Amino acid sequence: MNKKRSDFGVWVGLVASLCFIALCIVCWKPPTVSAQAPTRFAQQTFPFNFTFTPNGAANTFAIPNLGQSAHTIALPQMNHTGTQCVWWFQGSNDNSNFTIMAAIQTNLAQVNTAVAQGQYTFFQLVFNPGADAACTSTVATTISYVGYQFPIPLPPQSTNFILTSVQAPEYILNQDAAPEIVNGLQCYNPNGSAAFVEIFDAAGSGTAPTLPGSPVFFFEIPASSSVSITTNNLRLKTGGWLAGVTAIGGSTTVTTALTCTAQMNLQGPFS
Repeated sequence: MNKKRSDFGVWVGLVASLCFIALCIVCWKPPTVSAQAPTRFAQQTFPFNFTFTPNGAANTFAIPNLGQSAHTIALPQMNHTGTQCVWWFQGSNDNSNFTIMAAIQTNLAQVNTAVAQGQYTFFQLVFNPGADAACTSTVATTISYVGYQFPIPLPPQSTNFILTSVQAPEYILNQDAAPEIVNGLQCYNPNGSAAFVEIFDAAGSGTAPTLPGSPVFFFEIPASSSVSITTNNLRLKTGGWLAGVTAIGGSTTVTTALTCTAQMNLQGPFS
């Protein structure tokens, strides 16, 4: 009798277990998996505009440091009365000693732009650093600056660096079948007054351009200073020449030769 009761209890327990398992199977739902597109992270930018009217004086504009490590600067074609307007983009870690990160002159027949990379504690734009009285305008102009959170990927275009002394027109490349691209220049002016570097597009290494000539690009270097500039992939179709003169469009060369390093590339052809 006790054995029958024991067997009955086993069966009851087994049936109860089976019912519980069946109930779990009926009520169970597989976990829901929701597909989601990966999040896209855009490059964070920090734009600033500085509007002013050039009056022959130097103008300095401080740029807030928001952690940017790359920079672009654009200045539209100016309706100025002089031909010697330049501007610098500078960085510093002590707000006293500034490094020129980019420099350009403003009288090209196009929007003037520059790209610079680097992190500093302080940034500033300096328009007309030499306080050239001829750099004036009757209308306001706007410098547009954009800072970037991460460096801008700029593919290397050249490993051809040429060091030369610049005074009278100096041929800076051996011309081949492909025209030159001037990616950038860095020049030091040892003289006690401002100097101007002019770039000429003229064929052949034997015949130098006659000054004043027709330079395709120029920039100013203050006395006893160096300037590094980007030239926006300036393309020379026939040959590259540099000259150091005392005034834009002048024929008087500097007393002491400038020291320039040119970053060049031979690619093309270009129309």
